[in-house]
Amino acid sequence: MALYREVSGQSLLLLTAAVTLLWSGVSGQSCQKTGPCSCQNDQGTLDLTPVSNSDGTPRFSSVGTDSYTYNWNPCTDFAGSDGPTGGCISVAACQVDVYANGYPLGSQNTAAFSTADDGKLQLVYTATDTTGTARTGHVKLVCDQNKEGDFTASGEDTSNPTNYYMTLTSKYACFSGAPLGGGGLSGGTILIIIVLVLVVVYLIAGVAYNYKAKGKSGVELLPNVEFWKSVPYSIRDGFRFVLSGCRVEKMYQTMS
Repeated sequence: MALYREVSGQSLLLLTAAVTLLWSGVSGQSCQKTGPCSCQNDQGTLDLTPVSNSDGTPRFSSVGTDSYTYNWNPCTDFAGSDGPTGGCISVAACQVDVYANGYPLGSQNTAAFSTADDGKLQLVYTATDTTGTARTGHVKLVCDQNKEGDFTASGEDTSNPTNYYMTLTSKYACFSGAPLGGGGLSGGTILIIIVLVLVVVYLIAGVAYNYKAKGKSGVELLPNVEFWKSVPYSIRDGFRFVLSGCRVEKMYQTMS
């Protein structure tokens, strides 16, 4: 006779929660906007002003993999090419076809800092042309202290139409100076402190209740002691589940 065992939902839940908490703490970046090309967070200040033109022309231009030319200026709008759908008039980013027709990808007043899929910081712009077509320009900001300003364009994402992707690699895409709030605790640090305080309160209250109300002693004083005993095994099973490609693990054992 065979015994069948599946990885429990509790195991997967524990692992998912742990991985999510760790990933959110190390991968994503957020930044409070202080201007069309500057922001501040607990890492310091990011300001792209040194790599922005102020004469009404775009600082950067690159031909994308889709054969369109992408022009971008970080801090001030520029006047780009005319086009059949209104062209690029007072824009932060512009797509230009081989016939020199311009298509707006956003102006400075739409600039917003957000986190790209890979966790990098990005500037996002939006625009709607005269036909009602909405376009979104994404400029990923990559910190490299050895680069003044390298600009590349990937172009339109065919799996996500009307979204256009560019990348700036620059020392000005790095954070510097005083952090937001003058060096106070970051949101992540505050969250960790809150969690630790709650755990301590939970343990103290649980031990007190088990001692006073139930007369327990030793290890049995711990609240939900059976659950805590099972945690290492649940985590182990959770990792096994992920490493096996999230396939249900079947274990058989012959019984006499």
